[in-house]
Amino acid sequence: MQSVLDVLKKSEAFFEKAGLESPKVNAEWLVAETLGCKRLELYLQWERPLEEAVLSVLRERIQRRAKGEPLEYILGNVEFHEIRLNVAPGVLVPRKETELLVDHVISRLDGVESPRIVDLGTGSGAIALALANSLPNAKVLAVERSKDALVQAKANAEALGLRERVSFRSGNWLDGLSFEADCIVSNPPYLTEEEWESAQTDVRVHEPKEALVAAEEGLADLRVIVTEAYTRLATGGILALETGIAHGERLSQLARQLGYKDSIVEKDDSGRDRFFFANKL
Repeated sequence: MQSVLDVLKKSEAFFEKAGLESPKVNAEWLVAETLGCKRLELYLQWERPLEEAVLSVLRERIQRRAKGEPLEYILGNVEFHEIRLNVAPGVLVPRKETELLVDHVISRLDGVESPRIVDLGTGSGAIALALANSLPNAKVLAVERSKDALVQAKANAEALGLRERVSFRSGNWLDGLSFEADCIVSNPPYLTEEEWESAQTDVRVHEPKEALVAAEEGLADLRVIVTEAYTRLATGGILALETGIAHGERLSQLARQLGYKDSIVEKDDSGRDRFFFANKL
């Protein structure tokens, strides 16, 4: 029988030959999830022999990953800001940088006793559910136009025990919605066509393009949200967006024209301009 260590080494070499980034990490995730343990726990069972039934599942998963299918789709889940979300093809995989957006929102809502939050384009429900999980008194509305994504988001809310605290609405951004929110947050499509064409194969082939790419150099949806959010924010309300690295200045100009009190662009962990925040007077 092959041991855990044998399979990890072979998988890492196979992924490296296939040109995957972080071949060791990919191998560890697949083996750990297939064995039902944490990655760090693999180090305690190097010599564990793997039965053929387990190896058969691993071979199929390893082949799929080597062909470029996202790891999260293969595993069926992803860790995001202290919660685990189920993800499936057709729904955007939540990114690590978006966790920073959640952190910024939590920080900016400090002192608001029962914040009213609206998450636009919720996808798997990542932002809405992470905020509901971190802010027990928050009232959250999650809006999504994709039927598949909305089904996934609702299922995640049920699995996390948050279904009664997060409401869901099918719709396109703020169309037909009337409310006063303390925060409107979104990670909308913001890639340009050129950025999409140069993206990694697993993104271009497997993830939904409509959740990533926007017209007008990636600004089309961002402009709609900035414009329409102003009348839906309460006095002192916050608009929080994940954006492309070249969008900050143009969004700031638009916010000033609309009457927002102030705006600021924050960087992601790689030092690139990634998040846009504006306050309503």
